[in-house]
Amino acid sequence: MGLHFILQHLDKSGTYVTLLFVDFSLAFNTIIPTLLQTKLTQLSVPSSICQWITSFLTGRHQLVKLGKFMSNSRTTSTGAPQGCVLSPLLFSLYTSDCTSTDPSVKLLKFADDTTVIGLIQNGDESAYRQEVEQLAAWCSLNNLELNTLKTVEMMVDFRRNTLALPPLTIMNSTVTTVESFRFLGTTISQDLKWDTPIDSIIKKAQQRLYFLRQLRKFNLPEGLLTQFYSAVIESVLCTSITVWFGSATKSDIRRLHRTVRTAERIIGAPLPTLQELYTSRVISCFGLSVLTCRYLGFAVVALLVEINSIFLHLRQMLRMASTAKSTMYRVNSMINLGTYVVFRINTLAWMTRWLVLNRDQIPLFSYTLGSVGLAIMTLMNIVLFYRLLRTDFLKSSREKDVKKDKDM
Repeated sequence: MGLHFILQHLDKSGTYVTLLFVDFSLAFNTIIPTLLQTKLTQLSVPSSICQWITSFLTGRHQLVKLGKFMSNSRTTSTGAPQGCVLSPLLFSLYTSDCTSTDPSVKLLKFADDTTVIGLIQNGDESAYRQEVEQLAAWCSLNNLELNTLKTVEMMVDFRRNTLALPPLTIMNSTVTTVESFRFLGTTISQDLKWDTPIDSIIKKAQQRLYFLRQLRKFNLPEGLLTQFYSAVIESVLCTSITVWFGSATKSDIRRLHRTVRTAERIIGAPLPTLQELYTSRVISCFGLSVLTCRYLGFAVVALLVEINSIFLHLRQMLRMASTAKSTMYRVNSMINLGTYVVFRINTLAWMTRWLVLNRDQIPLFSYTLGSVGLAIMTLMNIVLFYRLLRTDFLKSSREKDVKKDKDM
């Protein structure tokens, strides 16, 4: 969602984005049960559940044991227990009233990971800086302490001419500016390229292939090895795959596929490709968008393109397997060509029609950029359509005619 806000904003001229990755000091330990109960009541949570949560958080006995030694017991009535399943949920409810009041500033929260996204237009950061001040004031009122040493700022700016702005300060401390940041397990860089996270994913997956080889030496059955691969290696390869796979370079995709093929050789059984995993997750995200009624337009376009991509990739796999003259290949070619026309060319025509009908409501720069982009995409799709038609249909019909002439 945050990446969607960023890319959508950067399509406009004279814009850039600032991201503030907020770090709280001992976030779960600072929850005040009475204040949490008040907020839960405002959220229409039944009073019995509010009282049960308050009772759970207050009067907890804690002690420290080291070897044979044990400290005296202390009673605490502040914070939520570390490692408790309820703690992230309670913290999210505790910070539910911390929201942004300006539409140009987005506040994203995932448990205790909070990110402020400033959508800056014409170099005016006043709304963004005001929201940061309000966040600091809200933290003071709710017993939360901002860790200014670990709170960092990153700027995504593709403008040619930039102006130097004063650094951001929080509680008289200057916030450090970084070029990349690891957010929820994925490294985000200011140029929005995915080389660094893909390198990290490949390195981590290759390290775990060692354990797969060791298990193979003990003659474990294929089923258990496949389960181990899915849980330990595939989970790493699919980290945020819906975010970066569509923008990955061919060389990066080849490196990722090489890791999957290595695992296949170790296990001795076929494994799902990253393209298949990516497609399944895109369809899952589409279903989530339909259920929540959010970003339906973007989800529909992405799904339509992915449906045709399935047959395009199957066509390539069949050609690599030297089965270009089989019945399966001919059936796939017909479905591929049909879905290409319906899901790609028709979608481009629909997008072009929408752009023309709404040209008065779109900024000139965005309209020009969209028109040029659609023109290039349309030309590329027409060329690819002609190549598919020539290779799979026209060429085969010519070969039949030549064969008939020879027979005569």
